[in-house]
Amino acid sequence: HTVNSIEEGKRILQWILNPLKADEFFGNFWEKNACLVQRQMPGHFSELISFKMIDEMLILHHLEFTTNIDVTSYTNGKRQTHNPEGRAMPPVVWGFYGDGCSIRILNPSAYLSGLRQVCSMMQEYFHCLVGANVYLTPPNSQGFAPHYDDIEAFVLQVEGRKRWRLYMPLEPSDVLARESSGNYSQEQLGPPVLDEVLEPGDVLYFPRGTVHQAITEKNHHSLHITLSVYQQQAYANLLEQLMPIVLKNAVQRKMALRRGLPLHIWHNLGLSHANSESKSRLQMVQRVQQIVKDCLVPTEREIDAAVDQLAKKFQHEALPPTILPEERVRTVFGSRSNTDAKGKCQCDYELTDQTSVRLLRANILRLVAEGQSLRVYYYVDNATEYCKYEANFMEIDPSEADTIKTLISAYPSYLKVAQLPLRTANHRVEAATALWERGLLMTEKPFK
Repeated sequence: HTVNSIEEGKRILQWILNPLKADEFFGNFWEKNACLVQRQMPGHFSELISFKMIDEMLILHHLEFTTNIDVTSYTNGKRQTHNPEGRAMPPVVWGFYGDGCSIRILNPSAYLSGLRQVCSMMQEYFHCLVGANVYLTPPNSQGFAPHYDDIEAFVLQVEGRKRWRLYMPLEPSDVLARESSGNYSQEQLGPPVLDEVLEPGDVLYFPRGTVHQAITEKNHHSLHITLSVYQQQAYANLLEQLMPIVLKNAVQRKMALRRGLPLHIWHNLGLSHANSESKSRLQMVQRVQQIVKDCLVPTEREIDAAVDQLAKKFQHEALPPTILPEERVRTVFGSRSNTDAKGKCQCDYELTDQTSVRLLRANILRLVAEGQSLRVYYYVDNATEYCKYEANFMEIDPSEADTIKTLISAYPSYLKVAQLPLRTANHRVEAATALWERGLLMTEKPFK
């Protein structure tokens, strides 16, 4: 209950990459090159997923084809999806598998607590959703055509063997791609930059935009997990949030942006006049460029507001935290209310000015200005399914904003409720209790 969740996320990443150090990984491979870790530890990932776990998951939970399960094949250069309608029952799924089809499980972390804990801890370090898909492929089979994705991929080989071939992006604009590609034919590909067989315990990382394909060997099936991070987490995404804010504010401040366009602009600019070298055209182009340079440079406050919008998106997308036993006895998740002889509800907790508290996770909440109001967005109540519910938030009084800032800056240390920057003890206890009852705070000592 004293650890830093960001450091815990880094520890999980280090567990995945061992013996490669995380700092070396970010220096030499992240967003640059593929990275292969072969460790001769076949049981390294075996507790996260297994054939038996998949079979039990299909029996115990209502998984639907297309929504939760994809059945795919890639033969003779043709990629096909074979999903029937309805629930994915084991006999149907294993029938497809026996016929040589690959099985892709979407969002298995919703059903597998160990995998969910890995993803929820890593998301604190990466400051974005960490997704997971599981791929089960029979021997001598390939489920997908060559393609690239819009995520940083960590392939965790759990069972069997699979041959991976990676290729350079076909176009310069595909490097660190923002959207996934369609399917490529084999004829479109050049020589692979990596051609390796993954065995149980191995890890393969490659950046978004890396074209890849994978096939099992003749006498070996394959079970692997793909962890995905940094989807839509580029400077471009920040600028998409930022520039509308900058323009809206600049229009209010700058007369130049409110002036009318020249009467003859249609006759100098546009596709029909793109080859013109007239003086009028040159002047108009230079004028627009100068207005952008003079009026649309963002301020620090505007950049802060745009980053808050990206952080708000994370709060909506993130997996809920896995509450550990030592956290449960210090949070609302371990609280149990009762009634007295007269039927009056009795809570088993009471915060005071002397209670020491801290945030449950470093990124468990985000303070965001929305128009004239202040909101605290948080992910603790999210579903395990992606964005199943609307974003969770609580509106706070402007006088309470510094309380949120104080808790954020103090993390991972505890501080007494009396240290919160509110004028009265009642207000401090009320604010702390409201956050604690939403699962956002943890007390230093068990409340029971």
